[in-house]
Amino acid sequence: MALIPLVLAYGWVLFDQIVETFKSVGHESLSRNFGHLLNGILPGTFEEILIRGGLLAIVLYALHASGTRALKAAVISSLVFGSLHFINLTGGQSLEATIQQVIYAFIIGLSFAALYYRTGSIWPGIVLHILTDFTGDYGGSTAAMIPWHELAMYFGPLLLISLFMLRPSQDAYNVRGLIR
Repeated sequence: MALIPLVLAYGWVLFDQIVETFKSVGHESLSRNFGHLLNGILPGTFEEILIRGGLLAIVLYALHASGTRALKAAVISSLVFGSLHFINLTGGQSLEATIQQVIYAFIIGLSFAALYYRTGSIWPGIVLHILTDFTGDYGGSTAAMIPWHELAMYFGPLLLISLFMLRPSQDAYNVRGLIR
């Protein structure tokens, strides 16, 4: 039950992207659709294993004495995750679009960390990451710049719900069954 608001907020973020993907799938060749699928599966799986399965676990372990380790570890791993998206500047993406991508990747990173804590598995994050990258790939090879108020409208609820789930009073609940 605790995951329902997070899933709904993430659905709010992806809804338009999913609709556009369904409109486009039938108009592209099988090989192009397969390429989009690989562009979703490979980075999504690798990044989740690296960030949530690796870095987040390491930071949680390093912060074992802290009473807010779940939140701190989520913020640190999400900052790294978001910052990794600066690499898109090398592919010709504009600075402003890249900064937006870093911001929303940070927010998505927080939500995936909360999801990892609540489920004890990186698989739900992997699936959502694949869905995000797969559906986003139909919009072009680089992230599109959107008005800042739309960024806040789409990602604000996800940020608030993620922070609520990661709040310090939930630290023991969030790290139960994970690294002690």
